[in-house]
Amino acid sequence: MNDDKHVDCPECGKPMQRIFCSPFITGDLNYEYDDPQLGYVKSRQDRADKMKAAGLTEYVEPDATKGITEERKYIRGHSDFGQDKGALAEHEALGRKKGEIRRQEIAKAEIRSKSAGIQSAIKKAAEQTGVNVS
Repeated sequence: MNDDKHVDCPECGKPMQRIFCSPFITGDLNYEYDDPQLGYVKSRQDRADKMKAAGLTEYVEPDATKGITEERKYIRGHSDFGQDKGALAEHEALGRKKGEIRRQEIAKAEIRSKSAGIQSAIKKAAEQTGVNVS
């Protein structure tokens, strides 16, 4: 194929330009990398195994904040923050609301965890002393 050859348009006579377009996209199949917490990771399955062994889990956004995330993405994608200060303010307000919900969820989980620990300590003390705690 000779790329230097110019072909004229049959309708207007102007030189045409060749546009290259890939028929498919090939992803990067090399998944190996060095993770500071997990060490050398060879594959997705290896990463999943190492995370499970370390007691780690993937971050899953709570249902309470998913709607806010989608709304923020929509605003970010459909607004020019330089021109539309109202959209920027709404975007930031939603971010603060999402952060507040996330902090509340963390606090609730902490309370549940400590409450379960206290209940378990009470049951253990009751078993050791023979006192019936109802």
